[in-house]
Amino acid sequence: MRVAVACFEYEGNSLSQKIDGKENFEKNTLSYGENLIEIVKNQQIAIAGGIDFLKKNNCKILPILIAKAGSGGKVKKEFYNEIKNQILNRIKQFLPLEGIFLSLHGAMICNQLNDPEGDLLLCIREIVGKNVTISTSLDLHAHVTKLMINNSDIIVGYETYPHEDAYSTGKKAAKLLLKSIKKEIIPTMKIQKLKAIFPVLGGSTNKGFPMYDIRAKARKFETYKSVESISYFPVQPWLDFEGVGVTILTITNNDFDLASKISIKLAKEMWSRRNDFELKSYSPKKAVKKAISCNFKTCILVDAADSIGGGAGGDSAAILKALVEDIPWIESTICIADPLSARKAFEIGLNNKSNFDIGGSIDKEYHAPFNIEAVVESYHDGVFKYNGGPLAGMIANLGPSAVLRKNGIQILLTTNAVYEHLDEHYRCCNIEFHSKKIVVFKNLMNFRKLINVDVGHMIVNGSGSTPLKLQNVNWENRKIPFWPKRNFKEIPLMDNYE
Repeated sequence: MRVAVACFEYEGNSLSQKIDGKENFEKNTLSYGENLIEIVKNQQIAIAGGIDFLKKNNCKILPILIAKAGSGGKVKKEFYNEIKNQILNRIKQFLPLEGIFLSLHGAMICNQLNDPEGDLLLCIREIVGKNVTISTSLDLHAHVTKLMINNSDIIVGYETYPHEDAYSTGKKAAKLLLKSIKKEIIPTMKIQKLKAIFPVLGGSTNKGFPMYDIRAKARKFETYKSVESISYFPVQPWLDFEGVGVTILTITNNDFDLASKISIKLAKEMWSRRNDFELKSYSPKKAVKKAISCNFKTCILVDAADSIGGGAGGDSAAILKALVEDIPWIESTICIADPLSARKAFEIGLNNKSNFDIGGSIDKEYHAPFNIEAVVESYHDGVFKYNGGPLAGMIANLGPSAVLRKNGIQILLTTNAVYEHLDEHYRCCNIEFHSKKIVVFKNLMNFRKLINVDVGHMIVNGSGSTPLKLQNVNWENRKIPFWPKRNFKEIPLMDNYE
């Protein structure tokens, strides 16, 4: 069985000012042809899970490319078209095919194109026709569109957040692809959307959160006869266009009515728990003051509005300002992406003191530089390996990085804004967060893996391109009312998504 495989992953954010092209993908992962197989070997990402399953089942793997670049604002349309054409041309060369497996994120956007993944799937379908099975794995925060549904046979999303099941999701999508190719099933998909977007911070699938219960019910439904897969998509909420909403997607073996009933049932369940997604948060100054008096040895301050994993620039100095103004002698640390300040630190030399305008160099609409006098403490190359999560084993690069000290505060200045898993980015620059009273993280979920009897956390709100208060965003393109911008007496189901 001949199966073409490709990975094209990027999470967009309409509020972010970042526009990423080929250079950004090259900093992460960009490779073509047979190199794909070698790159993903022993990795825990979705494309690796799919390839491994297909190999074990004696499929002929026809590798196209891997283009993977985390989160940001928009992908340059020119680069998107370049990758799209590479995929389409290779598929034409590989014909005839029995199947295609794609690892996508599901929330990519381009300048001048809001649904590039739907566009890609449509163009693939036009080439291969209806008799070739197309299976797609998506992130749990995917925005599932009509184009994606109409031009895929199988869509499977991650189950967990923090993301720990990318590999098994790819494997599951490949398994259903193979069952479809062998005519063991007729995959039938039905999605149900809500006119609602939920705060990402409350969307953990860990015990004690609403998505834990949704996950358990979805897995129970999968034990039913004819039910092949159930995915839930709380969605990337910072997408400013129509059709974005919380989604349930059910796949059955040729039973549309059953798929519809399950999708509606789980959508209603998610709607009933909507308020549980909203968590308590504090301003930077209040969070800093409360952290000093907390009972934990170390308190993590979650810079929610500047989450790199959500597409923000990682350049807010709001918490740094509060630390300097209110508790400068307390041992603390913060990481800020600021290539200009990092370069200046290298220029002035170790152990020298200078004034730095830190932050506000990427998401300039939301953040202003904060001026402080600090000493250059150390230099680092910023290279590290992820030791868990969906990128386990993959190499990340903060770029040339410098550690400054201002009294008790260590400030890690990086050239690149890099997705935070745990504390690998601090450790590669010789910062041990357990020795600090306060540590700032710019991610929305993975910090939970660090919480224990000695480590607590507080959520910090503020301005940025990953804001907590979704109802307060000045949305420009959303015309349909949605929760939490508007309250509804009845469950707000989104129509015409079959």
